[in-house]
Amino acid sequence: MKTIDREKIQKLRLDEELPVNPSSGERRRDGSIVRSAAMFLLGGAAVAIAFLLWPSPGNPPVSAKAGVATGAAEDVAVRPATSGAATQGAQGASAQGHPAGNFVAAGYVEPAPPFPVKVSPLVSGRLESLAVIEGGAVAKGDVIGELNTEAAERRAEELRAALAVNAARLDQRRRVLARQQNLAGIGSVSQAELEQAESEIAVGDAEKHRLRAQLDRVLWEIESSKVRAPVDGVIFERLAHPGDFVGPGGHAAIATIFDPARLQVRADVNQRDAWRVVKGQRAELRFDADPGNTYEGRVLRIQPKASLSKNTVEVKVSVTGPSAGIRPDLSARVTFFEK
Repeated sequence: MKTIDREKIQKLRLDEELPVNPSSGERRRDGSIVRSAAMFLLGGAAVAIAFLLWPSPGNPPVSAKAGVATGAAEDVAVRPATSGAATQGAQGASAQGHPAGNFVAAGYVEPAPPFPVKVSPLVSGRLESLAVIEGGAVAKGDVIGELNTEAAERRAEELRAALAVNAARLDQRRRVLARQQNLAGIGSVSQAELEQAESEIAVGDAEKHRLRAQLDRVLWEIESSKVRAPVDGVIFERLAHPGDFVGPGGHAAIATIFDPARLQVRADVNQRDAWRVVKGQRAELRFDADPGNTYEGRVLRIQPKASLSKNTVEVKVSVTGPSAGIRPDLSARVTFFEK
């Protein structure tokens, strides 16, 4: 029977605690791997706990002791409450999504009422000539255009001839009446013949008045064919050309006139700022055509209807003392000062 070497068996046994390497002072590799794995697991657990406790963007941080919300809620609780107009203004601005204060709107220049004034002839007819151009100055009463008057002048000549014939007939009838009156004195003419002669003269007089009235009407039409400026100002736009048929009323106007000293700005205010505009509010105006100057203005009126397509409300703003370079249809920027 073979003898078991106990010393060799003892060397093969694994000790519970590995010995230290006498040369390096470190423990064997097997023990280091076990401790590294344990530390890795502990570190992962710490990261998971921190992730769960870290506040998300939409949630306030959680108190470790009481588990209640902190931060923004605590800030609101310590702010002093305001009252009166300041509170209402702040609430209104917050409701609109922007802070209170001055704001700017774009717009363009236009003539202030009652301008532009439409110039129309008093009678209908073909426009013979138009003696003005855009930008030309005119005075009240100046002739700016004329209608064709050939037909009216022919009619006037016909009426003058008819009046001449009527005058000759009346003269003859009056002579006849005078002779009959002399004959009636000796009984040669009856009373009925006298009355007939007098009646013919009355009819002739009525015809003369009718023809005279018609001639006066035609002469007025000829004079009214001259289109005159109703006000002082500057020609804003020509609306007709020679040869066009024009007449009374704005739909057949030949030109418009405006006063360059009376201008306003039509500002398109975004609906978010419309609640901040009131009549009489102070404004400041700037124009690209006159970049070195600013102009004072006031809100004249606010149109009652908004624009669905532009999402704006139309506001009319006066322009105080506009320079010669400010003219209709120029772009403008309007700064509205907080009311």
